[in-house]
Amino acid sequence: MTETKKQKLSKPKKTLVLNAFTNGTLYSQIPGIWRHPNDKTSTHTELSYWTQLAKTAERGKLNSIFIADTLTYFDVYKGPNNPGPSLEVGINAPKLDPSIPISAMASVTESIGFGITFSTVSEHPYLLARRLATLDHLTQGRLGWNIVASYLPSVGRQLLNGGELLAHEDRYAQTQEYLEIVYKLLLSSWREDALIKDKSRGVYVDSSRVRNIEHDGKFFKLNGASITSIIPQGFPVIIQAGTSKQGKEFAAKNAEIIFVGSGNNLSQSGESIKEIRQLAQNYGRDPYSIKFLVSAAPILGKTHQEAIDKWEDYSSYANPEGSQIMFSSQSGINLDKYEWDEPFGQEVGKNNASIGLTKNTLNSTTKTTSRRKIFENSKEYTKLLVGTGEEVANIIEEWVELYDIDGFNFSQSVFPESLEDIVEILIPELQKRGLFWYDYPVPNGTFRENLYQQKDHSFLPKDHPGYQYRWTKDESREDFENKLKDEGIL
Repeated sequence: MTETKKQKLSKPKKTLVLNAFTNGTLYSQIPGIWRHPNDKTSTHTELSYWTQLAKTAERGKLNSIFIADTLTYFDVYKGPNNPGPSLEVGINAPKLDPSIPISAMASVTESIGFGITFSTVSEHPYLLARRLATLDHLTQGRLGWNIVASYLPSVGRQLLNGGELLAHEDRYAQTQEYLEIVYKLLLSSWREDALIKDKSRGVYVDSSRVRNIEHDGKFFKLNGASITSIIPQGFPVIIQAGTSKQGKEFAAKNAEIIFVGSGNNLSQSGESIKEIRQLAQNYGRDPYSIKFLVSAAPILGKTHQEAIDKWEDYSSYANPEGSQIMFSSQSGINLDKYEWDEPFGQEVGKNNASIGLTKNTLNSTTKTTSRRKIFENSKEYTKLLVGTGEEVANIIEEWVELYDIDGFNFSQSVFPESLEDIVEILIPELQKRGLFWYDYPVPNGTFRENLYQQKDHSFLPKDHPGYQYRWTKDESREDFENKLKDEGIL
C-alpha cells in the first residue's frame, strides 16, 4: 500500500447516512421482478406493506425511508404519449400518493426519518406548505422534502392545462422562487411562540404574532398567512437530486442531502461532489454540512455463492423492455426507433428530461450505446454490490474513501427479502467497522437531529439561506420585518 493510500485510510471514518429507497408503485431496480415468488411489492396498496417497510428499516437503524415520486407515466417509449408499455411491464404505474402512508409508518416507529418527493409544479406552494407542515407535525419532526422540478413532458399535459413544462433553466428559477415562498410560509408567517393555548384567557393563538406573506414574483403570487403553526423542525430536511449546472447551483445553495448518481457512474459522482462542495462554500455554507448519497442495490448472501445465486435468480426475471422504457423517459429519446444493436448516443432530445442523468448514462457507455447495452448496463448495476456482508462492506468502504461519499440510498431488488438482508447481513458489518451507528444518536429525535447526530439541532444551521427567514420569539413584528427588508427578502 502506498503512503498516500495509507494517509487516506487513516482519516476518521464517516458515519454513513443510509436510506431505504422505495416508491409508491412496483419499484425495483429490476423491472419485471414483481413476478418473483418472494416479491411483495404488489401489496403496496395495503398499509401492512408500508408498516412492515418502516419497522424493518428502523430495526436496521437506517436514517430514513426515502420515497421517490414521479406524477406521470413513462410514455416516451413507443410513443409519444403512450403509457401502454410501462403499464404492461409494471413501471411507475399504478402509483399511490406517497405522502399518505407516512402517518401509518410514523405510528409504528420512533426515530426513522421520511424523505418524500414533492414537485414544484404539482400544486401551489401554499398547499404544499400545509402538506409539509402536517407531515412534520404528525411525525414529530421526522420529515424531509426532496425538491424536484418535474422533467417529464407528460407532467405538462396532465397538470398544466395541456401545456409544456418550462425550459430546463427556467424550471430551476421557478423552483427557487417556489422554495422561497415555502420558506416564508413555514418560517416567517408565525412567530415561533404564536401558539400560546392560554386557557385562562381563552386565547389559543396570539394573532399579533401572525403575519401575512405577500409575494409578487415572476411565477407565483400570494397574499395571506400560513394556515399551520410552526413545525417541530422549523423546516423539513431539504433533499435534492440534480447534476445539471442549474441543479448543482440550486443544491449547493439549499440542500442538506444531495443524490449524485449511482454505483455505475462513481467518477462523475465524485466530480459532482467536489464541485458542489465548492459551490456551497461560495454561498457561505459549510461544504461538509451537505451529505452526498449515491444509489446502490446490494444483493447479499451469507456466502459468496449464495449472493451470486440470488443475483442470477433475480436477474432472470428482468424484462428487457423495462430498461428501454426508463431510459426513453429520462432522456426524451424513443429507443423503439433503433435496432437492438444499433449505436446511438449523440441524440439528446429537445425535451431532454434529466440532462445530468442522461449524460451520465451515455458517459458510462463511452458516449455511444445501444439498446442492448442499456439493458446490460442496468443488469450490471445490480451486480456492483453482490456478495457477503464483508465483501459488500469492503466495496462500500472503498467508494467512500475514493469519492467522498457520505451515504447510500439502498434499493431493494425483491421486497422484503432484500431489505431484510441489508438489515441482517450488511448493517452489522458496517457497524463493526465503525461506518454506521449501533443506535440512533438522538432516539425519538427529529430527522435533522439524527442526520447531524446532535440533539437540539432540529433547525436549519445558521449558514443556511433558510435560517434568515425565521421569526424568533425575541423579535417584534417591526424588528423582524425590518430585518427582512435589510436582507432583501420581505
